[in-house]
Amino acid sequence: AETRFDIRTFENDNTDAMKAVESASQMSPNLKRYWRRRAEELKEEQFYQLVSEQFGSRNDIGLF
Repeated sequence: AETRFDIRTFENDNTDAMKAVESASQMSPNLKRYWRRRAEELKEEQFYQLVSEQFGSRNDIGLF
């Protein structure tokens, strides 16, 4: 009972697996919008953290 390697079968299986991975990795427009919004919120948070570190508790720059 010798098992033979068939490159065509391997390529077909590999293509099917790649298609499954690609379809699973695609995000819905709503999910993309959510993550884009979260990224913007993180940038804002980092900015205000930096401003807070730079100016301490002073409120002379008018941001707070």
